Amino acid sequence: MRLSEYRSVADYYTGKTSDVTRQLILGGIAIVWLFKATDATTNTTSLPAIGIWPLITLSAAAMLDICQYFLGGLLWTNFYLNKEEELATEEDPDPEVRGPKVYGDTLQWIYYGKVILMIASYMLIVIMLAKELALK
Repeated sequence: MRLSEYRSVADYYTGKTSDVTRQLILGGIAIVWLFKATDATTNTTSLPAIGIWPLITLSAAAMLDICQYFLGGLLWTNFYLNKEEELATEEDPDPEVRGPKVYGDTLQWIYYGKVILMIASYMLIVIMLAKELALK
């Protein structure tokens, strides 16, 4: 298999992982929200204190998700526009160009952070569920 084909395989798996992570983030928020309590006398809604940490980590994972794609779009669009202008006088309209390694590395670390936060969130949700079940 050519090296570029391995890159395509990696892109497929990271893309799928991002899709699943996004769905799990929303699902995790829904799970935590199921444990909300409503006080009929004051008409207020509250979450158990232990449910706050999963919401914080899920929110942070969601923020990393949008940052990964927004920053990626910003960096690579800027790179493309600069190279397009720089290479405007070249004979080949679509030359082989290597992008800055730091762009890919930065986005990869954001990706890792997002997935790690999502996994940590579900560990916290399991702890929350175990405590809720122990109280019943």
